[in-house]
Amino acid sequence: MLQASLLARSEPRRSAGPNFFRILLLTMRILQVSSAENWGGGETHVAGLVEYLRKRGHDVSIAGRSNGPLKAQIQLPFLNSADFITAIQLRNRLKREPVDIVHAHVARDYTIVAAAAWNIDGVEVVFTRPLLGSPRRRKFWRLFRHLCPRRRK
Repeated sequence: MLQASLLARSEPRRSAGPNFFRILLLTMRILQVSSAENWGGGETHVAGLVEYLRKRGHDVSIAGRSNGPLKAQIQLPFLNSADFITAIQLRNRLKREPVDIVHAHVARDYTIVAAAAWNIDGVEVVFTRPLLGSPRRRKFWRLFRHLCPRRRK
């Protein structure tokens, strides 16, 4: 369950008719986690995502390597993704300063993030797995497309 800061409220909009409601989302607290060592497409994605979410009014912080590509923006530095101390520090941070969402961007961070957020009420975990190339060119995608065709209206 998400914290109170994420609860949405709806309010009627007069100009759109009686059945139209506008949803207003309040500020979310988001922790982005990336243990990448070098600058690449994933780190560009994280930097852009952080910038966009902050512009939208969300409270966004970053956890990652203190010598990594995002080092200027890191609020929770750690040694590497396989560091047990990092998992404990991250868990203590989540208990002390609760967030609504923890978003891990690198596959090797998934275990630490899952362990750190385990059994903490109100913390939702998101894993992003970036892929190279077009998914439509992959054999699995072609097979999936035939097994699960789109419904046409």
